[in-house]
Formats: sequence, structure tokens, C-alpha cells
Amino acid sequence: MKNIVKTAADFVSGLFEKDIVIKIASGIAACLIWFIISVKEYPTVDRVIYKVPVSINLEGTYAEANSYEPVSISEEYVTVYLTGNRSQVGNLSVSDLTAAASADNVLDTKEYKLPLKIVSKSGKDFEVTLIEPSVITVDFDEIVTKDFTVEADTDKVSIDGTSDYMKGTAVVTPGTISVTGPKEKIESISKVIARVTSENKIAATAELTTSDIVLYNKSGALIENKNDMFTFSTTSFTVQVPVYVKKTIPLEVSIINEPDKFNKEEFISQLELSVNEIVVAAPNDKINEIQNLTVGT
Repeated sequence: MKNIVKTAADFVSGLFEKDIVIKIASGIAACLIWFIISVKEYPTVDRVIYKVPVSINLEGTYAEANSYEPVSISEEYVTVYLTGNRSQVGNLSVSDLTAAASADNVLDTKEYKLPLKIVSKSGKDFEVTLIEPSVITVDFDEIVTKDFTVEADTDKVSIDGTSDYMKGTAVVTPGTISVTGPKEKIESISKVIARVTSENKIAATAELTTSDIVLYNKSGALIENKNDMFTFSTTSFTVQVPVYVKKTIPLEVSIINEPDKFNKEEFISQLELSVNEIVVAAPNDKINEIQNLTVGT
């Protein structure tokens, strides 16, 4: 082997003493000679492929039949050490490989440790010497769908101008949403909110749009949609925010079905109310119809 390399080196050295064309040709020849020698003398090479994606095949399994799906995976990528013929693994890339985990033994909604097997997507032949990690932890849960009423969060919407106006209760369209996800997580949802995220100042009833969906549990804590574990039947909402006119209305007392000879006017004149007027809010076309409010028996 040493004699072959020395002869090749002497040949190349002699060529480089000649003109530029011969030097270029000799360089190409040297590379070719070295390639032939390396393939002949070192046909097997070792490779390390990083960030090989992990896949879990559910097709035809008990898990698929019962709508079980992975809700968390400890590792999404692995490192693969392999060896093989230079012609097979010399230009092997991460796109040629996948780290496959079998779900054949998944029979319940719980956590499983699944061994990995490296699969060649391009049909190239090689031997895997090590996978890091060689086992992944996968949590399975049943995937279900449940309908919820959608409420509005309009904290960032304020009235522009006079204090004689106020926001009414916002109405969301569509008013219901179907949420799909892990059963345990779906059952923890207590409230679904369509949140208006931009600052808005309105002077009259307005329709705003939002795609921001917020989930809360029974304790009022936020439920995060980590790794898109939830999917939604719609992500576009119209939020109608009514603006009402405020008006101060006097209170009047009325008595009905009083007994005979009962002087109700005198009785009413002696009454002392805790408040003599209240503030009410209503749409502008309705508020002017209200002149007073009557309390009584």
C-alpha cells in the first residue's frame, strides 16, 4: 500500500513541474487515483447522522382502533451511528432515515417505553451500531371531541368619549365550538373564550374579529395548547360589542290592591327610599322611552 501511494505521489509531483494545463489534469488524476485507492483499501466507513426524526406507526394497531394517539413524546429526534460500504453510506443524509417506534403493544391510555428501529427510506444498505437514545417514552391518550359555548373577552375594548356610555355584554358568533384533543385534557376544560387582543376604542356598537382562543379549567387557570394538542372546529370569530347609553331615572312608589279607605298618597309621602334614582343603560333608541321606574306592591 505504501509503495502504491509513494508512486502516485511521485507521479503527481512530476506533473506539477510542467505547464498549467498539465497541472490541472494531474490534480484531477491524483484525486481519481486517491479515490480508487481509498475505495479499494477502505471499502467500509463509519457515519454519524444527527437529528433523525422519530415516527410512531399506529396503522392496524389496537391504539388506532380505539382512537389512542401520542400526546407527548420524550424525544423527537435521535442520533444514529452506522457502518457500511462507502458506496452505500458515503452520501447518506438525514432525509434517508427515520427512527420508527412500534405501537403494537399499546393497549391502554398510559405511558409506554418504545424501542426504536432505524429504517432506510432510500433502500440503502448499512448496519446500525448505536442509537442515542434507543428507547423513547410516549404518553398515549384517547382523542375525543366536545362542544363548548364561546364567551367573549373584551377587556381591551373601551368606550371612546363621554362617560354617558357603557359596554354591554358581548355576543360571539359562532357561539359554540368543537374542541378535539386528549380526553383527560378535554374533560378539564370549563370555559372557552374568544379574546379580542387589539386595543379598540368604540363610540357605537361594533363588530370585531378575533382568532385568539383561550381555554380555562374549573379553577380559572389557563390551559395551554402545548404542541397543538387541541384542534378547533373554527378559529375565526366575530365579537359584537354593544354600546349602551346611561341615564339616571327617578324612582316612584306605587301601591295596588290597597284596602278601602286606605290613604295611599299619605302613606307614600311618609316613605323614605334608600335611593331616589338609579342609573340604567339601554340602546340609544330605547333609553329615551324610559322616564321613570316604579317600585311597589
